[in-house]
Amino acid sequence: MTPEARVIQERFRIVNKEQDDVDFILNSAQREVDAVPGTRVIIPKARRRGISKYFLARAAVRCLGVKNTNAVVISHETEATERMLASVRYFLENFKGPKPLLRNASKNELTFPKTNSA
Repeated sequence: MTPEARVIQERFRIVNKEQDDVDFILNSAQREVDAVPGTRVIIPKARRRGISKYFLARAAVRCLGVKNTNAVVISHETEATERMLASVRYFLENFKGPKPLLRNASKNELTFPKTNSA
């Protein structure tokens, strides 16, 4: 398990299919992707397996812990991109532990002043 996955499981919460707030425990598909070495991973159409949430959480962990990280969320629709960024906002608002410091928290951007990341 990667260090990012450990942080995700220890600190992040997520909304499950029953609309309950639960700890973010990686499912089998997410663990499989987490085990792939390197930074480029090609995943053919993985609908409803939590892969997007995993990558969003992983990017958030890196922005929190790695200086000068720039993560970008892009989708085929503006509204879908905004929903994905809202998921990241949810992770940070429901963070277990000291709340992360955010400088700019608009619907299009989050910045992390302690790490100079965005």
